[in-house]
Amino acid sequence: MPTEFENEAKEITLKLKPAEGYLECEKVIIDHIKKYLITGKTPIEIGPRLKRLLEYLQEMIVTNKDSSECINFRYAEGFLKTLVETPYWQSWIRNG
Repeated sequence: MPTEFENEAKEITLKLKPAEGYLECEKVIIDHIKKYLITGKTPIEIGPRLKRLLEYLQEMIVTNKDSSECINFRYAEGFLKTLVETPYWQSWIRNG
């Protein structure tokens, strides 16, 4: 039985694959974070999830390096790196 994270990762991956460009990949990640916020998760709870998602996408980049979706995984990876390294990211996610 898949874990909650595996289900979330699969959902995000399925949305990233057909995305067209960096901004659409960024929107996939933002929409997912907003789901966390709507369900009452705090930024402190979300932070580790974002780091785990970042690690997952880095693995996807390695295993899919020759596929057309790899660029979208790289876009999402770059955005997630920015989020996990930026203090107070939640303020512009909530207001965006």
